[in-house]
Amino acid sequence: MNYSNLFKGRQEGFQKFGAIYQLPIVRSPYDYLKSFYQSGPILDVGAGVDLYIKKLLQLDEKTYFSLDNDPSGTFTYHQISDIPHGMQFTWIVMNQLIEHLTIEQAVELLTNLKIILHPEGQAIITTPNIFHPNRYWGDPTHVTPWGHNALYGLLTGIGYQVQQIYRYSKNRPPLDPLTWLVERLMRRLYRIDWCDSIMLVATR
Repeated sequence: MNYSNLFKGRQEGFQKFGAIYQLPIVRSPYDYLKSFYQSGPILDVGAGVDLYIKKLLQLDEKTYFSLDNDPSGTFTYHQISDIPHGMQFTWIVMNQLIEHLTIEQAVELLTNLKIILHPEGQAIITTPNIFHPNRYWGDPTHVTPWGHNALYGLLTGIGYQVQQIYRYSKNRPPLDPLTWLVERLMRRLYRIDWCDSIMLVATR
């Protein structure tokens, strides 16, 4: 990874998408998938033993493929080299995984995933929002904190076209006016955000 290009890409990401508060909010990556998925094979990278996406979209073995090296689960592939040559996926989802990798590991994985992403497909990558007070730092297995602009720089440096970046949260936003006013004041003072995650959508 050329770190000067990563820094340059981070600046470009800020110019294109702005600060964290300017990102549009979605309910979750799963709602996004459910709204836009129509057909085609999905590769669930870091799927987890529950295979939630498979259940959510009611997919079968012909359309759902999982990639995970967790020995406690049963997955289609245990490493990216297991994927047959020439196979491509309409959707690639990497949910809350990239923060567990070093920068070099992230570059290698995303480079290989780009090869198997269909030319008309989409990649969805989510990660903890580093501007949330404890979302990233609450897990000792996290390795690399990815701000949304740095993640943009990483993807564009590899050759992806970043279409949009969103933020989302498991918790609802503050509803009463006083709490909302305090929240706005706090985020300006301390540069924090109530949304606990970000989601980036990219194409080849």
